[in-house]
Order: sequence, then C-alpha cells, then structure tokens
Amino acid sequence: MKLSIKQVLVVTITALMLFVVAQGGNGIFRLMTLRDEVVDIARTRIPASNLINQIYAETQSYRIHLYRFVVTSTDDDAYDRNEQSLTASRKALVDLQALYEPLISGSEERATFARFVSSWSRYLEGQKTITGAMAAGDQASALATLTSPAMTSTNAEATGALKAIVEMNARAALAGAERGSTSADGGILAAAIMTALALAASVGAVIFSLLGVARPIARMTDAMGRLARHDLAVEVPGAGRRDEIGAMAAAVQVFKDGLIRAKALEEETALARASA
Repeated sequence: MKLSIKQVLVVTITALMLFVVAQGGNGIFRLMTLRDEVVDIARTRIPASNLINQIYAETQSYRIHLYRFVVTSTDDDAYDRNEQSLTASRKALVDLQALYEPLISGSEERATFARFVSSWSRYLEGQKTITGAMAAGDQASALATLTSPAMTSTNAEATGALKAIVEMNARAALAGAERGSTSADGGILAAAIMTALALAASVGAVIFSLLGVARPIARMTDAMGRLARHDLAVEVPGAGRRDEIGAMAAAVQVFKDGLIRAKALEEETALARASA
C-alpha cells in the first residue's frame, strides 16, 4: 500500500514522539530506582551502621565503668561517682537504641537486634547482682561475678549481634549501590538505543522530505514555469505517483492538456482564416 506524504509524516512524527516518551519514561523509572537506592543508603543504612557502632562503643564503655565501679569504689564518694557513671552510660545506651530502632530494615535485622537486646538485658541482670554485692561490701563476690564466664559469654553474644547488624547493613548498602549502578547502566544503554532510533527516524524523515517532497515539488515548479512560457513539450513529473505529488501532477497535466487544446484551437482558427 502506497502511503501519502501526510501519512508518512504522521507516522514519522508519531514514531519520534513514541521514542521521546519511551526514553523519558525509562529515564524517569531508572532515576527513581537510583534515587530510592541512594536514599536508602544515605538515610537508613549509613545512619543505622553509625548508631550500631556507637551502641557497640557504649557497651564497651559500660563494661569499663562497671569494672571501675567494682575495683575503685573504695569509699562512699568513689562509689557514688562510679554509680553515676554507670547510670549515665546506661541512659546513653537506651537513647541510642531508641534512635536506631526506627531505622531497622527487614525481619532479619530486627531479629538480630532483638538478640542483642536479650543478651544485653541478661548482662544488666548480672550487673544488678554485682551492684548488690558492692552495696553489701562484698567486693570479692562482685569481682567474681563480673569476670565470670557467664558475664563474658553474655557480653560476647551482645557484641556479636551488633557486629552482625553492621555487616548486614554493609551488605545491604553494597547491594543497593550495585542495583543503582545497574539501573544507571540500563538507563544509559536504553537512552543510547532510543537516541539511535530517534536519529534514524529523523534522518529518514529528512531524506524523505528532500527526495520525496522537496525535489518533486522543485521539478513540478520548473515544469509549471515552462508551461507558463508555453513550452508544451515539457514532461509533467510525478504523474504516476499516488500521493499528494501525484495529485498535483494530475492537476498540472490537466493544465498542460488545456494549453495543448487551446494551441490546437488557435492553429485551426488561424488556418480557417487563412483559407477564407
């Protein structure tokens, strides 16, 4: 089926519009994916890892304060100072946990943090035994409890859970970065393909406009000029086409045929006058 110039232009422009929409839609989708990964890393993974590291540091600080409480509380003033340090450290841990909990991502991280909370709660129960012994003046019993395998194991479980959370967030951040990179690479490839297709369609439209429209119209204009100068031997270009150029050629051919008939009529009239 032969397409008209209008149909070709409509198809070409529609194709270009579709390429633009497809490229824009794909670009928006890729950028949204990249944005989500960046936001997750910046607002969740990195802050969560920082807070877990702070919680870990505070648990170790708490252990140091507890050792100091047992070893250096030799009088009432030292006892009070060390107890205040323990209270402040315990409050700092509670505050850090409150900041971290809204950043928990996924059931695995939540379960791991729950394991830390459980282990640390047992450690604090042991600390109550220690402070009770110190209040009773039994430093030896307090020190034995503090250095017992149970307290050491409980602390190791708590800190192990914290380290697991840090590793978990690091893996998630790396995976998010890889997904973002993959999305960006896919966007670049899609943009390159769409650009190439749009360029091909544009080049095709230019070639069609030059060869299929501009050149035939120029030839038609030349033919009409020669007809206006009564050059009836000129061939009307595009007469066999079935599009707008063909319709123009048909109209010019009618004009040419009219000129030929008019010339023939003039010649017949002149011949008749000469014979009279």
